[in-house]
Amino acid sequence: MPLYERKHFLTHKNYQLRYTAYIIAAMISVAAAISVLTFTMVYPLLSSRLSNAVTKSISMDVARGLLLPYWAGVIALIVIAAAAGILFSHRIVGPVNRMAALVSLMDEGDISKRLVLREKDEFLPLAGAINRLLENFSGTVKISRDNSRRIGAELEDLEKMLKSKNAFETDIEDKISSITAKKEAIYKELAKYKS
Repeated sequence: MPLYERKHFLTHKNYQLRYTAYIIAAMISVAAAISVLTFTMVYPLLSSRLSNAVTKSISMDVARGLLLPYWAGVIALIVIAAAAGILFSHRIVGPVNRMAALVSLMDEGDISKRLVLREKDEFLPLAGAINRLLENFSGTVKISRDNSRRIGAELEDLEKMLKSKNAFETDIEDKISSITAKKEAIYKELAKYKS
């Protein structure tokens, strides 16, 4: 069972309905153009061939009678296209919504979440790249936190040494060297990221 099952197909109504409307408008435009072309081409053909057998009004009725089934078919195709537009746009909108939610969490400081998409969702490669970025960044944050904790502990030890006045100068220098090395490790980790 997939982790994310579709519960609603209209997850971003403005986007999905707008692009579905574009598809429908294009279909209606093409259907109207075909209708006009067909009528203007078929009517003269019918009237010239049937002029001896039928009157002009009958040939006009036949031509008009062809338009009704044509437009009924166009309307059926529009309904199918609308449903397909919503379904297929969901494959794009769903992952985009999840990415936006993840970026919002990252902006709030939560880098523990990962992006999970269905197997057939669009943007699967992008989701993988975002997850790798988060893994690398989480590692950097973890290393920096650990080094910061160690620096804090060593600063406390150094403070105790200085207060006791029994500390050897070499011990103090060792502590300062250790703190400097950890500080450099933090800078090195953070230097990967340009800002």
